[in-house]
Amino acid sequence: SLAAIKKAKVMFPKIRFIKGDLINERPLPGEYFDLVVVKESLDYFYHKLTQFLDNAVSLLRENGSLYISQPFPKVEKWFGQEVVDGPEKLKDILSRYAEPIHYSVQWDWNFNGRPFVHFLGKKNEDKEGSGNNFAMGKCRIR
Repeated sequence: SLAAIKKAKVMFPKIRFIKGDLINERPLPGEYFDLVVVKESLDYFYHKLTQFLDNAVSLLRENGSLYISQPFPKVEKWFGQEVVDGPEKLKDILSRYAEPIHYSVQWDWNFNGRPFVHFLGKKNEDKEGSGNNFAMGKCRIR
């Protein structure tokens, strides 16, 4: 949100924070970053996950890092489950976009022990544009 960006700029004035739409287009054409962070929001993008991840990775410089944290609800069914049905599936998908450096599942006991994924990967030039075509469940992910 713009409010979060404003607060972050005050707290960390030497870091550039931006807000963009990674589903419909790649923001900031021609600019590249050392780190792209996606924090607890992937479930908003499951319906167009491939486009989102393609655009997120395209923002990285060579050897840049992608950090994604994502909780999974502690319920039987949730939105996007047909695309990402749990932590291991998310790791598999993200590993097609970035070479894993760190992957862990934290059990969040503040929310009844729900699994909470942390993924840090390095952009791998060999992976961009290849290996990103796969299908899952009823959804086709390019």
